[in-house]
Amino acid sequence: MAHEHGHDPQPWEPPPQPGSDEERAAATKSLSDALHVSFRLLSVIMVLVVLVWLVGTGMSCVEPTERAVRLVFGKIQGTGDAQVLSEGLTWTWPEPFGQVRPVPTVEKVLEIDDFWMHVRESDANKPLAERQPMSKGLRAGWDGALLTGDRVLFHVKLTCKYKLGVRATGPPGAREAAPDPRAVLDFLYHTSKAEEFVRSAVCAAAIRSAAARTLESVYPTGQGAFAVDVLQKAQKCLDEMGSGIHILRVEVPMLTVPLAAIPAFTDESKARQQLDQQRNKARGQAIDLLISTAKDNWRILAGRLDRERRTRSEDLLKERADVFGRYLRARSGGDSSEAARLVGEVSEFGLMELYAQAREAENGKLAGQVLEEVNRVLMSHQTGGAAADIIKQADRYYTSITQRTKAWADGFTELLPAFTRTPELFVQRHWEDARTQVLANPAIEKIYLPKGQKIIIRVSADPRVRRKIERFRVQSRAARVEEPEPPAPPRPPRRMRERATH
Repeated sequence: MAHEHGHDPQPWEPPPQPGSDEERAAATKSLSDALHVSFRLLSVIMVLVVLVWLVGTGMSCVEPTERAVRLVFGKIQGTGDAQVLSEGLTWTWPEPFGQVRPVPTVEKVLEIDDFWMHVRESDANKPLAERQPMSKGLRAGWDGALLTGDRVLFHVKLTCKYKLGVRATGPPGAREAAPDPRAVLDFLYHTSKAEEFVRSAVCAAAIRSAAARTLESVYPTGQGAFAVDVLQKAQKCLDEMGSGIHILRVEVPMLTVPLAAIPAFTDESKARQQLDQQRNKARGQAIDLLISTAKDNWRILAGRLDRERRTRSEDLLKERADVFGRYLRARSGGDSSEAARLVGEVSEFGLMELYAQAREAENGKLAGQVLEEVNRVLMSHQTGGAAADIIKQADRYYTSITQRTKAWADGFTELLPAFTRTPELFVQRHWEDARTQVLANPAIEKIYLPKGQKIIIRVSADPRVRRKIERFRVQSRAARVEEPEPPAPPRPPRRMRERATH
């Protein structure tokens, strides 16, 4: 505007500052000091923030149920077992430079229903026997099943309990899974998803185990042995992969045949139960009978009733004959402890079974030795019951036969001198005595014929005579308290004996 009015422009000058130069210098210095203090404070704050970040993100806590490793740029730090960290605080470089990777060692449970049937909502709460089977059988992609070695299908649910980063320790009967540094490293190196590894290993093991078994060995009983076999096969697979996973238990909560076959298997199970009951009842009756027959010695004679029936062969006979021979040597040698031990082995098959087997093999020597031992056992004072009674009766019968035979022999010896002197007279008088005894016996029916005529008579016995004879026999048995002594041998008449002595 000034140029338009014809005036020259003037240069710009700052407005005048109040105060002197000293005041301005002091103000400038104060501002500079304030800026320096602010910068130092900001630097300290930044350092503190960095330290907090380093400590806060690099510090980790390993729980008692965990094991962990330190990673720096993806590499595990340390050497040997020192690579694995136990419980407590630990530090590493913060992410993304470092990381503390934990491995939980607590027990995990995996439910496997890959081999179970598809369950409709309407049948979810019903027992298996009440569920309706599908009319078209199993459906691929819906129903799972296992195939046995005898080509029978069955459904099964499996429960697998396992741990990560542990190994089994202790004796086979009481093994426990304890954390192991090598197992932790194996798990981190070779395993990405533990659950998938375990599921795959258990399913493959179940398929192989079922294919090597019959349905009867699994259903309705036998799940325990099947579960143990699945565990062993699955653990072997995981160990070969170096997974660092240890399976604690495999359980079979549910196992069944296809629904359509359940009624038939139920009937079979009932029949088996009845068979077992009848078999146990028969075995009990047999044991009672054997005890009443030979008391405790029945075991060595008859053997175990529930023993496995093995096919008779030369090898089996040789094996049993060897046991029997050692038993005889121990008994004859006076080694009571060894003989008692071998009695238990002989009682597994029994002397009677060995005798029959030796007879079939035409081994007369062995059969004779066994029969002699059977007789010795039966005659032992330890043998009681019916066998002892029969042996006593046989002894009495033997004694009576011996005495009767001796009496007959003595009687005929006495008659011999008289018969030698007058044979005809001796026979005639002896015949008269016999005829007199026969005619005087009321239990004998008599028929008298005229002398000197040949007559053939065919008649039936008189009923009255038969009743009379039977009545006499009944009265004789009733009046007899003890078994009568054997009949005395025929003795010559008194006058014949008198003449024979003169």
